[in-house]
Amino acid sequence: MSVKQIKHRIGVCIQGGSFMPQDKNRVVTPYEQCLFGWEACMNAGFDFAEAAFGVFMNMSDEEFKRAVKDGVRFECANSFLPGEYALAKAELPVIREYVERALSRAAAIGVNTVVFGSGRARSLPEGISYSERRDLLCKYYEFIRMCGDIAASYGIVFALEPLNPAETNFMLTTIEGYAVASAIRHPAVKLLADFYHMAKQNEPFTNIRLVADKLAHVHVSEFDRGFPGKYDGAENGSNLPDAADALNRAGYCGRVSCEAIYKDYLAELPRIYDYMRRIF
Repeated sequence: MSVKQIKHRIGVCIQGGSFMPQDKNRVVTPYEQCLFGWEACMNAGFDFAEAAFGVFMNMSDEEFKRAVKDGVRFECANSFLPGEYALAKAELPVIREYVERALSRAAAIGVNTVVFGSGRARSLPEGISYSERRDLLCKYYEFIRMCGDIAASYGIVFALEPLNPAETNFMLTTIEGYAVASAIRHPAVKLLADFYHMAKQNEPFTNIRLVADKLAHVHVSEFDRGFPGKYDGAENGSNLPDAADALNRAGYCGRVSCEAIYKDYLAELPRIYDYMRRIF
């Protein structure tokens, strides 16, 4: 049965994330990195830009004010919690100071959806006892509720991102992420679906229909983290048409953002845009 295609707002994660290093031939300062990525995204025709938190958290106060004044805006931000604030080690009051500072900056630069991936920062230590694991999970849930409260004060959605087992050992599938968001029961705490992580674990794309009522954001790339459209027409093909079909069948009408590894950011953006606009 055919499903009518829903036209989504499409965006792209700019360079500067944990696996998307900046191009040192083009970018020098944090401000220039931010401006270069945002301008390239907008010039390619995308509806919005997404950045890793480090892109604007690494700017000085003067650089950040300049970026905001220059009109730089990111609707979404990912890689929320740096490794030095690992939930299993850092105390919540210390983490809270970072969260308040980070969400304040995010709001000032236009962010309305924050993505909590941060696999290293949220991983549970290996070899811990059942009681230690239970206590840590209580702390993790308290952290998420705290983030929901602070995010809500800025009108921001805090979206949980399930990751594959190579990146974390907590919250691996969309079903697990949905269970966590449901247990938290906070209006600002929602869910992100990343089709790369789903494909990596052979999680059926049909699960999107089961979590659709909490789905706030979507990340896409090819199965090897290549840019969307890299395998369009190739013999092995792309799995993203199936991803788009799953979103349409679930009635998802939100944003879809490319989160990929770029070899040549400027050259690949037009190809990414053309493919995503056609598929999503």
